[in-house]
Amino acid sequence: MTEPKPINEGHWVHQTAEYKMVAAYYGNRVAKRSSCRLMEHIDEGLMLLENWGVGIPLLRAWCLHPLMQDDRLYLEYIQYGSTMNEQATRIAVEYRAIANAYLPKHQSRLPDISAMDEVNTLLLVDKLHNRWQFENTCMRRPGIYPNEQRLRQYFHEWLEALSLNQSVAIAANKLWSQP
Repeated sequence: MTEPKPINEGHWVHQTAEYKMVAAYYGNRVAKRSSCRLMEHIDEGLMLLENWGVGIPLLRAWCLHPLMQDDRLYLEYIQYGSTMNEQATRIAVEYRAIANAYLPKHQSRLPDISAMDEVNTLLLVDKLHNRWQFENTCMRRPGIYPNEQRLRQYFHEWLEALSLNQSVAIAANKLWSQP
């Protein structure tokens, strides 16, 4: 496996309507528990996807995925979505259906995965990154998550359903841990 490379600030994806839309929505906000900038999730996911050599629609869909998960944001997006890449939008809508069907509040089980490989790739990056931030937060701030055990189980279930290869997780952690 080659050494992972971060995406530069001037990367073409930063000029897409999808990236601009999520950047405008997130702004400089941070996550409540981890105190990480919300855009780190997008940027760090893009780094991993770019290192995997995925296609342009998948990079654009990654930018859209947080906007698709919330019902209110999804309806807003539909109003302005005509400027978005059609294939990226299809992937992000399928992502929404699969991801929202299995959340930490649901009964413990293996989640269903998509018939679309692109969606499963987004799910894998999302769950890997969320788990990475969760574990880092738990180390820095023990006890911050009242449902810590359930969240560990939730990430395990997703990654098992997506057939995570441990070398992929190690490479992702290495990429995201770079200064």
